[in-house]
Amino acid sequence: MASLQPPRRHGNPRTAAESVIFYLPAKLLPWQEELIAKRVGLVKEGLEKEWESWKEERKKGEEEVSNLKKQAEELSKELPVDEEEMKDE
Repeated sequence: MASLQPPRRHGNPRTAAESVIFYLPAKLLPWQEELIAKRVGLVKEGLEKEWESWKEERKKGEEEVSNLKKQAEELSKELPVDEEEMKDE
């Protein structure tokens, strides 16, 4: 069976096909417009979900950092301090 794509000497043909750029025609058929609109909606929804999860993760990270800073301050108050070490700094 003849292939529509030229033979490749190296690389995975599946990944090579995924990297091909396709251009939209000047005029779309109604079913194509519906398909593109649906795809745009799905992509937008996915991006919004990803953005919300990123914001939550960032908030958790900031809280963790502030808790660690508080713990470090408390520990530094509890630990004895050598006056000689303070003079060196």
